[in-house]
Amino acid sequence: VDDSLPLAEVCHQRTRGNPLFLYNFLHLLWKEKLIDFNMGCHRWEWDLENIAARTVVTHNALELLLRDFSHLSNEVRSV
Repeated sequence: VDDSLPLAEVCHQRTRGNPLFLYNFLHLLWKEKLIDFNMGCHRWEWDLENIAARTVVTHNALELLLRDFSHLSNEVRSV
């Protein structure tokens, strides 16, 4: 638990404790391969330095969705 505290602090800072933002934020981290479950060790692993460097404080869920959609091709986004 102690090693997860820095991740929890960054998540709280970025989402301001909003549960919906937190859910979307964690999903985005997983999609960007900044957190992942290590099946061999049976535990979550993350790159805290990259998470802190590549994320910003989220003011609303729309920002997270737009960032999530930015990975889609222009053709898919136009649909």
